[in-house]
Amino acid sequence: NDRFNLNITWNGQQYTVPCSLDKNGNLQYWSEEFKSVYNNEIAQYEDSLVTYATGDSSISYYPSVNAMMKDLGLRFLDQRVVKSEEDKAGTRVASNTIAGNVYMWSGTDFNGSQLNHRTFYTSFYWCARLSHLQYNDMARSVRVVSNIPHDDYVYVNYSDVVTKYNEGSYFEDPPTGSTKYATNDLRVVFIAYEDTRYRGKVLCMIPENTNYKEYAKLSTIGWDKMISSVVMRIAVKDLYQDRIK
Repeated sequence: NDRFNLNITWNGQQYTVPCSLDKNGNLQYWSEEFKSVYNNEIAQYEDSLVTYATGDSSISYYPSVNAMMKDLGLRFLDQRVVKSEEDKAGTRVASNTIAGNVYMWSGTDFNGSQLNHRTFYTSFYWCARLSHLQYNDMARSVRVVSNIPHDDYVYVNYSDVVTKYNEGSYFEDPPTGSTKYATNDLRVVFIAYEDTRYRGKVLCMIPENTNYKEYAKLSTIGWDKMISSVVMRIAVKDLYQDRIK
């Protein structure tokens, strides 16, 4: 099989690892040093291992999503749940409060049938079974887009109202009962699971604000045709919160 290099980070240590794919699309490692690390340290988490995709040829492994979030200094924003059926039919939240989108394609290089989802500041998207959308184990390329602006503020209350605010340009006083977040402290988080109902190995992508992160070939990180359930959420830098009384 054709070999390619991956920069893999584990427990703060980076390894440049020659890799190939086996017949099932799983990564094979051709570095004896990394094989030893994998077998002795990482393999115990193999059934639920988190792949944090940081670049075209760079990934980090974590034992859990919680461990990843802690290492990145992030926590999930409290959000309402929007089921896939609701998302398909639309939601009550205004379209200008869409914080991020994910696009998946059934072919490499962003070709084939496409499945799109979105997340809001006040509600997040999840689908426990992509088979319900006829998309189980189909994704071969993916793009995650962040619509969160730079150098702004968002006042979030949980009555389905989100208002962007920049130094009084929209209103003089922030809404009562809202939480103020600096948009520079918010991130869109896409989490995909190998199995239905959020089980098995995990793929995570977090684009920079007003930007996107994409993989034209998920096979290059060992995730070709593997995604069976997904979640899309908003994270905030941990401990950042200014509750308005």
